Amino acid sequence: MRAFSRIQLPLVVAIALNGVAPTQAQVSLQSQLTGTWKLTASYEIYADGHKTEFFKNAQGVAEFTPGGTFIFEEMGGDRTPIPGTFPPQPVGPAIAFYATYTVDEQNKTYTYHVQQSTFPQWNGASRTSTITEVSPTVLKVATEVVHDPKGDFVPHLEYERIK
Repeated sequence: MRAFSRIQLPLVVAIALNGVAPTQAQVSLQSQLTGTWKLTASYEIYADGHKTEFFKNAQGVAEFTPGGTFIFEEMGGDRTPIPGTFPPQPVGPAIAFYATYTVDEQNKTYTYHVQQSTFPQWNGASRTSTITEVSPTVLKVATEVVHDPKGDFVPHLEYERIK
């Protein structure tokens, strides 16, 4: 058997390692979600295709911990302060909650189970969101359909990772 030359051996090693190197597809969805994300866009798409922003100039964060805790906050950026030093209730529009979450790797979804929310109707509720894009710096999500008197819509949230 003939020995590899100095040129052939590095080439063979490089080709072999190329097939072994981890890619983003091999990294679990759970680990890709883990971290803190800054909200960059929030909008609803209705069944007829029109798009609206419920929270004007929305600002917020989402955090996914490795242990399965999900914390979410979203506020309209154009809220008017109310007189007084400390409001007894949030000045809307605003929503925040903390939850536990599980990831379905195959379906590219996560389901969160709300523990407590500024929107009390969500306390104890479970909702599933579909991940439409995830990278080391970008996360895009479409949530479950919301049934509203104005029409059914799907909320969409877009984030950038906070470093």
